[in-house]
Amino acid sequence: MGKKKPDHLTKSERIFMEILWDARRPLSRPEVVELAQQQHGVAMPMSTFHLLVNRLLEIGYISPVAEPSGRVKRHTRQFVPKVTRNEHFALQIVWSDKFVPGDIPSIVCALFRFARVPDPVQILRAIEAELNPTSSPK
Repeated sequence: MGKKKPDHLTKSERIFMEILWDARRPLSRPEVVELAQQQHGVAMPMSTFHLLVNRLLEIGYISPVAEPSGRVKRHTRQFVPKVTRNEHFALQIVWSDKFVPGDIPSIVCALFRFARVPDPVQILRAIEAELNPTSSPK
């Protein structure tokens, strides 16, 4: 993660991240600006784009893509998310002032209730596999 933790993403930062998360590939400034307008009806002038990039770089949410040589061209930079959508959701919980790790079971149960998961066994197995990647499936 970046140098400082955000309390939350602003609406513009969230739109920027949604565009990158949905793209599943590096995007350049013109692509992000176009998608912001097409998908979210938001105009993103160059100054706004650069403010968002600097903030998201600062908090460690995005990264510029380097060329095979390892260099990053300043004017044709492309960006990728360093934090997944689900990691972002988890960070919002973890960074709350009242969170303690003992809350995790009730948070997971609340997710099951709100998502109306009728049979959580398969999902619980997936959680177990995530927590123990070296163990073999049963």
